[in-house]
Amino acid sequence: ADFRRKEARYAEGWYRSISNDIWG
Repeated sequence: ADFRRKEARYAEGWYRSISNDIWG
């Protein structure tokens, strides 16, 4: 998923962490 490019890296990081913390 590409939101802006700058937050792309950060977003991918927190997204996976949050997703895993919530659904995991």
